[in-house]
Amino acid sequence: MRNYPFKTIVACLSILWYSPHLWAADATAPETAVLDAVEVRGKRLTKDQKGEAQQYSKNVSNAYLGKEYLERYRPDAAGDILKGLNGVYNMNTRTAGSAITPNIRGISGKGRIPVTIDGIEQTVDVWQNNYGISDRNYIDPTLLRSISVEKGPSMTRGVKSGVGGSVAIQTIEPEDIVPEGKKWGIQIKGSFSDNTVKQPESLLKYKGWPDYRTLPGNPTADGAIGTIGNVLEDPSGQSRYYYGLQFEDRYRITRFRNHKLRNFKNDRSGMFSAAFKTDISDGLIAYSIREKGNYFAGKHAAGGYLNNPVYKNEDSGHTNTTASMVPNMARFYRPGREVVNSNISSKSLLLKNNWHLPANQKISLSYMQTRVDFGEHNPFYSNLAQGYSDDFFNIGEQYREAAMQMMPIQGMESNIQNKSYKIGYGWKPENNSWIDLNANIWRTRTRSTRYQNGATDLYVDYPDSDYDNWIRCSRGEIPWTMAFHNMNCSQMMAEGLIPDKEPSKNLTTAIQSWTATVSKPQQNNAPVRYVPVQTSAIAFVWAILCP
Repeated sequence: MRNYPFKTIVACLSILWYSPHLWAADATAPETAVLDAVEVRGKRLTKDQKGEAQQYSKNVSNAYLGKEYLERYRPDAAGDILKGLNGVYNMNTRTAGSAITPNIRGISGKGRIPVTIDGIEQTVDVWQNNYGISDRNYIDPTLLRSISVEKGPSMTRGVKSGVGGSVAIQTIEPEDIVPEGKKWGIQIKGSFSDNTVKQPESLLKYKGWPDYRTLPGNPTADGAIGTIGNVLEDPSGQSRYYYGLQFEDRYRITRFRNHKLRNFKNDRSGMFSAAFKTDISDGLIAYSIREKGNYFAGKHAAGGYLNNPVYKNEDSGHTNTTASMVPNMARFYRPGREVVNSNISSKSLLLKNNWHLPANQKISLSYMQTRVDFGEHNPFYSNLAQGYSDDFFNIGEQYREAAMQMMPIQGMESNIQNKSYKIGYGWKPENNSWIDLNANIWRTRTRSTRYQNGATDLYVDYPDSDYDNWIRCSRGEIPWTMAFHNMNCSQMMAEGLIPDKEPSKNLTTAIQSWTATVSKPQQNNAPVRYVPVQTSAIAFVWAILCP
């Protein structure tokens, strides 16, 4: 290896020459840099932001609808809101006064999916004959602030859960009405629609009529459920049948959707609310009203519900197609015609008052009152009438018109009155992560009156079959009890099966002829009155959080 001593010496001298200059530059540079103050401000998540975030953080499948969504989506009924949730449905949106009866992933029924409104249970249990018990919850959709749904059992704090999940509804608060930075606010909402018509006159005025043959409308006691009416026990302990009344055409569905019936006065709603907010207290008052008549059925794709084959138990499994599982409801509720008993009238009052005390304590008071009058669909009656319609439709061509005559009528309105009271206390000291207390005491009082005991709204015992058959033939209809004889009215009269002139309607004669069999010639349907139900509960929740 060659050696370069001269180059090495030159390199070392160069380093020594420049080193003092580098040391001087380091000595003149500042040791630290001082920056301007940076101010960082944090903002707590809103209720809706927390609810939306918990959809991804909870250990149970859940869904949340906040104020913004509910303001943007204007529902026609409270149950419509659940349509936007995956796997969540409502069972009584159109058939029971717009009640909320949730179905989560196919699970529903008594106690399986509890519904709470501001932490209060307001469920009304309704008997549906052989369809079991139905849970109903009533609230005006304009009063809703948020909805939280859990799709399975859980231990979530402040949520009453069941085997199928839970639905927790929160109503509006003063902060939703008072603008930010203000001390008070007023909110007015309104809506109207034109796809409804005022419901026909209720049959309630005919309850207790002495003789059904003298009623306006010439009803017959061989209605849609005919001799398969309720089986009840008379005072002697013997079982007997009761027969539903069927009215003539002017009491049945005759109104089609047209420009004369379509107007905005038969479907309208409004809500007025006012609130105040101070450092120590806030309060709210809200009143809502909703009036809605019977709506008109749609026409689109109605054929899919019109001529489906009837399911037959005696056939083997492979001969019954999936079409036989779809009911022919378009034959019962005609396309474009009025759907009776879909009317609703509701009034709601909501009062709230909160007190914010020292040490981060809070006392809350609330009161809500709801009254709902509505037409009601009886599932047992509808299903049985649909079965009669299918039977007549399949007998032969001449009986298909009789099948199309099987139509429901406007029944007696049901009534629900609900009052709820609540006192709440909360305590969560600052700088203390070990205490987070919530305590609530609430009471619910419900009174309901229904005329739905499983049969038709009006029925009688021991009808006059001669009179009923003669009335049917005089209308150009085929008597239900004679339909399977494969004979028309003229042939039946010739055979003596039907009188050729109107039978006597003398009330005295009728009473005398029936004295031996029944003490009261006519026994009308009595209302199913539910005594006031008072539900009280005390709920304490103490959350211990790790610091």
